[in-house]
Amino acid sequence: MYAFDQNKKNWIAQFWDGALIQRLIFINFSVFLLVNLVAIIALWFNIDFLLINYSEGYTVSRFTHWLTASSSLVETLQRPWSLISYMFLHKNIWHLVFNMVFLYFAGQLFTRFLGEKRLLSIYIFGGLSGLGLYMLSYNLIPYFHSDFGIPIMGASASVMAIFIAIAAYQPNLPVALPFVGSIKLKYVAMIYLIMDLVEIRNGSNAGGHIAHLGGALYGFYSIYLFKNGKDIYYNLYPLLEKIKSIFSFKKGLKVDYRSPKSQPYSRSKAHSDYEYNSSKRENEKKTDEILDKISKSGYDSLNKEEKDFLFRQSTKNQH
Repeated sequence: MYAFDQNKKNWIAQFWDGALIQRLIFINFSVFLLVNLVAIIALWFNIDFLLINYSEGYTVSRFTHWLTASSSLVETLQRPWSLISYMFLHKNIWHLVFNMVFLYFAGQLFTRFLGEKRLLSIYIFGGLSGLGLYMLSYNLIPYFHSDFGIPIMGASASVMAIFIAIAAYQPNLPVALPFVGSIKLKYVAMIYLIMDLVEIRNGSNAGGHIAHLGGALYGFYSIYLFKNGKDIYYNLYPLLEKIKSIFSFKKGLKVDYRSPKSQPYSRSKAHSDYEYNSSKRENEKKTDEILDKISKSGYDSLNKEEKDFLFRQSTKNQH
């Protein structure tokens, strides 16, 4: 007898059906574990061609080098994938944890008001903007100039773009911070920007803080365009849907030789699944329509029903 196994999903489908913030965090952690696993194996088994020894006394896997972006245009052209891979790569566990906590905080606020579909676009283009300003600074400003490429890695520029975007869109939104209490989002953003400027002056990871500012510039500019009726956040969404479709495998029919009475699947279960998926599609469609209205006329153009609906949807996304 044939029956669909409705109670199980392959792990790839679960990954793509999850919240985008969770997917981004998962990818960042996975890349970190992968490159460090390669380094550990190479050290244990003396696989020298997989290791790079720096004069400062530390060793990294060659895999890390392949994924790291550089201030050198020549090196970047040799590793064009590093334009994207660098923003999912981190130097150590604390670098990773801080960025992911910040991503979760900023991403939750962003999706609450601007929707999840726009999040990937600003993550990618914010990271590219940060890398662009970093490369320009190290090639055009004598103070930062170097005769060889200076590597850069981390999601900081991408996260900063997301954070500054939502701060520019909802500047007076109150947020609760530990040991501080309630404070408007715009002031938190100002503090971060001032800290980056000060750290550049002090020379502490100057390149990283320059990249932060590049991401911040993109976040602010994108919201400026958004408030003036130009929605640039969907630039990467069609590509995301194509990638998602590749991994959205439908399960085939499964042969089961048990008697009909022993089958756990029921018609009522199929009906409830259909109703759930139909309701989910309707909610997504209505959310998109409201967000399109925001992009054209601003958040204040929404009526109370639309604002309440958007708030309920954003609350669901946070669980």
